[in-house]
Amino acid sequence: MSHIQLDETYKNKNILTITLNNHRHLNALNQQMLEELKSAINDVEKTTSTKVLIIKSNVAKAFSTGINTKFASSLSSQDLTCFFSELSDVLNKIKNLNCITIASINGYAFGAGADLAISCDIRLGTSNTQFRFPGPQFGLILGTRRLVNEIGNSKARFITMTNEVLDSKTSYMFSLIHHIETEIDSLYKTSLKKAENLSKLPRHSIKMIKSLTDSHKETNEDYQLTKESTEEDFFQKNFLNYLKIGNEGKK
Repeated sequence: MSHIQLDETYKNKNILTITLNNHRHLNALNQQMLEELKSAINDVEKTTSTKVLIIKSNVAKAFSTGINTKFASSLSSQDLTCFFSELSDVLNKIKNLNCITIASINGYAFGAGADLAISCDIRLGTSNTQFRFPGPQFGLILGTRRLVNEIGNSKARFITMTNEVLDSKTSYMFSLIHHIETEIDSLYKTSLKKAENLSKLPRHSIKMIKSLTDSHKETNEDYQLTKESTEEDFFQKNFLNYLKIGNEGKK
């Protein structure tokens, strides 16, 4: 069953939508979902007419809760490293797309789900949106450089070191989200409306604005940092324990 859908309904307006749709696991990523996400992003790259991509969730409670615990527990140390390295590569692809990306974030955006949101240019949330970046607690460096690029050194340091759950107001204050809707029903409508307005920008402006506002352009270093962090003994020993503890907060 496919859990990632690429929707071309608004292709005539130069807008595409990717929907995360794994209700059972609150969009927690496993290998299948990652491969489907990678395939969808590759299709977006090939669709040169696209000016705006919206990434949203069809799960009321969550945008994405990170990594699927059952899936992760089945992997060898080497396979874990490969999975996170592949995930890092996909997130960099999203960040470097030649179109504007909008994350439409309802509910939980934890771990890899938070990193997925941060990979997008513009982030919209609801009053129920929550962020959490637990990776450094078990030794994983995944989206920290993107986080620094988006919100600044001091805030990124606080968020990643404390592992606190950030509510929508704090997330807005920290620039994790740029706009808050009161309800989920209005979130996608607002996302689409903003996408339609943004699609009117000339391609040259989109390209230049993305370039000028990106202080971090080295993608290979992101990949290498992720790979090296997952090869450390601390990560290999503590990852599943931290993941299980973190999942308690989703119940």
